[in-house]
Amino acid sequence: MERVAAPVLVVTDSTGVFPGGDDPCVRVVPVVLLFADGDALDGEVPAAEVYRRLADGDVVKSQAPSPAAFLAAIEEGEHAGAVVLTPAQEFTVMLRNARQASELTVRPHAVLDTRTASAGQAIVVHVELVAAMLDVHHLEHSGRVDHEVLDRRGATAGALVARFLHGQVVPVVAKGEPIRAIASIWRDGGGRPEDAVVFHGAQPELAARLGELVGVDEVVACSPAMGVHVGPDIVGLAWLRPS
Repeated sequence: MERVAAPVLVVTDSTGVFPGGDDPCVRVVPVVLLFADGDALDGEVPAAEVYRRLADGDVVKSQAPSPAAFLAAIEEGEHAGAVVLTPAQEFTVMLRNARQASELTVRPHAVLDTRTASAGQAIVVHVELVAAMLDVHHLEHSGRVDHEVLDRRGATAGALVARFLHGQVVPVVAKGEPIRAIASIWRDGGGRPEDAVVFHGAQPELAARLGELVGVDEVVACSPAMGVHVGPDIVGLAWLRPS
């Protein structure tokens, strides 16, 4: 009888946006959300509740999955090996924690810094990710982006339109409505609808408009753990760069 090899498991964290529902070969390790009145795993608290707390001025922070959490995900189930994908190390300590976990397992594995984040993390290979942050208040307080970057917002109605590239938030010189600016960047970058994902924090109407502009049907919501840093008013597009 021919032996069927066990599949390779992909392990990542909950800030990545993965369209298409549950995949048995993908394990998502939740980020921890820290509130003044307690903690919760990302996904346990509705996104609307997290954004309401932010709007009310509550302090909401996030904590990367621990090495123990990554280790449990790598070793769970019957798989030939595991590939761990993390956001860019400049944004978070997840790469460090995943590498610590990898030193404790005997299962074949690889730990990769995707050099991007959010929906781009799900696409991974030759990815482009452009987003408009309509309100940069939360990004300012996250401490992850230099204030000099935030000052170069251009003329997009006060929004920051930027690429998430090689672990950096790189402002894009863009004018006019942010949604149309993203669509224009996507067209100039050779984007194709079948290789793209539209994502948002709590802006489903704007995300739907962006999807219509670029002909992309796949629209997904960011994890609240992502929204803690960039705020609910983020809308963006991730796509595979033409080879």
